[in-house]
Amino acid sequence: MWHRDTRWDTTYSQHGVHDTKPVKKQTALEPAFVLIGDSTTANNTVTPNSGGWGNGFCASLRPGVSCSNFGSNGATTGTIVDRGVYGDALGRVKEQVGMGKAVFVTLQFGHNDQKVGPPESTAQNLTRFVQDIQGLGGNPILLTPLSRRSFYENGTIADQLAAWGDAARGVATASNDPLLPLLEASIHYLESIGQAPSQLLNRLPADRTHLNVGGQYLFGRMVADLMRLFVPFEERYETSEPFVVDAPLSEAIWTGKQYVYTAVCPSYNASDCEGIAPAGTDYTK
Repeated sequence: MWHRDTRWDTTYSQHGVHDTKPVKKQTALEPAFVLIGDSTTANNTVTPNSGGWGNGFCASLRPGVSCSNFGSNGATTGTIVDRGVYGDALGRVKEQVGMGKAVFVTLQFGHNDQKVGPPESTAQNLTRFVQDIQGLGGNPILLTPLSRRSFYENGTIADQLAAWGDAARGVATASNDPLLPLLEASIHYLESIGQAPSQLLNRLPADRTHLNVGGQYLFGRMVADLMRLFVPFEERYETSEPFVVDAPLSEAIWTGKQYVYTAVCPSYNASDCEGIAPAGTDYTK
């Protein structure tokens, strides 16, 4: 059984969301991010069966920090290679490393892999990805998959992704790379706010996997905060922490409070979305 990591409490209450850490070295490398995953990473609020945390995460970064999202709708750790998307992502990693940057590459899969094979095959593919990224001079960051928003009658999440989260965790442990427990953190948050508020994050009314704009920014901030907690940017990677703080949103996330009170895209069409600021936005107003 999973238990809440008490270190998460410091993410809000002590230092995590209020202050940016000072840069220790004048020669710190410039950070850059490449996101690889399925539709729960992808940037899209127009196409059905799409909409992930990637756009919200990129918006959490300081201005000028490169963030390239190669999330692909319906992708598994196998089909993302077959489609050529993975090769394009590696090309971006190589390009950014060649520019002298500290390049961080997120890997989040499971939603579609679970439909086509066991978690062991996902782990094998993730291991290959890690080796490829390291071979180019990039820094892999593995994530357990974002939770779906399906609930049992007792108010707990009907989770079916734990085994694929464990696959990512095992690869991260074996390669000594950071692991972000997004599945566990998102389950904790969704169970804290409850089923009805959780559905306000849906891309479409019955879509409990993909995110509307409000959900993208909320879970994108969750990923950013998890990075602040689990990725030693300065100590290990000799770069500065890359995030802009959004204290109200982070407080809601880490204290388990509802933050989105109305559907940000009332018609579930991106063209009708209200304007969203990348930081400091209070969705409760």
